[in-house]
Amino acid sequence: LESTINDFWRMIWQYDCGKIVMLTNVFELGKPKCKQYWPDPETKKKTYGSTEIVLIEEDVYSDFTIRTLKIVKRQYVFLHEAILEALMCPNSGIPSKDFPDLYKKLMSHDSSSNKSNLQLEYQRMNAMCEKHEDNVFDKGKNPENRTKNRDSTILPVECEMPILSTFVEGHNEYINAVFLPGYKNKKAFIVTQMPLDHTKIDLWRLVYDHNIQTIVMLNQVKEDTEAYWPENQETPIQIGAFKIELTAMESKPYCNCLHLTFKYKTWDERSLVMYQANFWNDNAVVPDSKGDLFNLLFEVENKSNNGDDSPILVHCLNGCDKSGLYCVLATVLERLRIEQDIDIQHIIKQIRNKRPQIILNYEQFRFIYDAVLEYLKQFETYANFQ
Repeated sequence: LESTINDFWRMIWQYDCGKIVMLTNVFELGKPKCKQYWPDPETKKKTYGSTEIVLIEEDVYSDFTIRTLKIVKRQYVFLHEAILEALMCPNSGIPSKDFPDLYKKLMSHDSSSNKSNLQLEYQRMNAMCEKHEDNVFDKGKNPENRTKNRDSTILPVECEMPILSTFVEGHNEYINAVFLPGYKNKKAFIVTQMPLDHTKIDLWRLVYDHNIQTIVMLNQVKEDTEAYWPENQETPIQIGAFKIELTAMESKPYCNCLHLTFKYKTWDERSLVMYQANFWNDNAVVPDSKGDLFNLLFEVENKSNNGDDSPILVHCLNGCDKSGLYCVLATVLERLRIEQDIDIQHIIKQIRNKRPQIILNYEQFRFIYDAVLEYLKQFETYANFQ
């Protein structure tokens, strides 16, 4: 059964079984008899729980098939990766009180490489990050889903994608979005792209199916047709079976705050708050103002702390560049407030497992270090960090 495959491989590992004799076919007389528990020849490997199965060889005979499989227990892989990380990235996690001194050290110049120590740290971190197999992006490459992606190089890791379950004719379960972890909540965020005209309804399915109560929009609207929300309180909009109304709007120095209600068909009305950042130019890799970004982060966090434990939906134009930086910094600061320590590189690597394309330039990496230092200075000034 699908639900017992992980247990099956755990048993094989635990009892060190060297041979498996399978006396049934996956299908017999057109009926399913057994769930396939090994990878296909095309993909070569598949992970079941904490066990990775690699197909080494497949010999097909007239009456039977012999497959040679390799079993890799992920705990052992993790252990080796952790040791390697400790050796290559010794400056990863440190107490917050030591961060200013570390920052000075990282900003200093390395004469042998003609680079700063922080640039060398960035190179080492990139070398340590897990490389994904191409098949984890297959859903986004599917012909029926290709036109739903703004950028064909930024596709969701399939096992991290939120499923759309609300039925809409002509639309499937796919959306270019992934869950990202915070420090305490493994599904603290959902990052996605600014919807295309034909995927606006999928964004509202995402909001509806996953009980989204907060949207953070980091890109600028360039065309009226891109807006998926009402632009005034007098005129609700209809997107498929979703009716959306703007009930209130507040302009702040760093964002517009929109209060929206929406209803699917005639079902119960729900509400959400949408924060539209106004301090981050679409062509800019990093925001102009750290203070404005802090203000937005704090306001969104305060809303979440007031009983809203649903994922925060964060989007920029491609669902990666700005969204990734926002979620990384939010998670770094969350850990800092809880543990009084800082581990920027570990958090980036953890989030890259879900969205491999985030923080792919040194400028954003440097910005996070600069922002953390600025954050520490602010709390030192007001003496309320602890």
